[in-house]
Amino acid sequence: MPFFQTTSVIVSGDRDWPGPQIVHEVLDTLLKNGLQHVLVGCARGVDAFTRDWCVLHQRQITHEVFVAEWGVYKKKAGKLRNTRMAEAGAKQGVRLCLGFVTPWSVGTLHEMSETVRVGIETWKFALPVNRWVRVG
Repeated sequence: MPFFQTTSVIVSGDRDWPGPQIVHEVLDTLLKNGLQHVLVGCARGVDAFTRDWCVLHQRQITHEVFVAEWGVYKKKAGKLRNTRMAEAGAKQGVRLCLGFVTPWSVGTLHEMSETVRVGIETWKFALPVNRWVRVG
């Protein structure tokens, strides 16, 4: 794993990610290196694993959940949420986004493109390759 040191991070990932282990390991490493705040979505999979980890560490960090308003915006809701989260992160000075992607991670890839667009360093951990790649 590359050395990541940051006080805040955006975490995004596939809804069908196979389990919390790698997500929690990465967050544990970030916590040891000064993590204080996490921005995350409200879906199942990586988002849920991240939120669960944040609750377990609530005395050490804060987290902010970004909800997609499917009932209001229909199919556009996910992309609008992704844009909102990336722009909020940039405004707050977030310098790192980590995306956990599979070959079918359309929403995660969109989030990552949004974080690159706003100038946030963005890395992906891709299955089935199991390695980190910098994307922006």
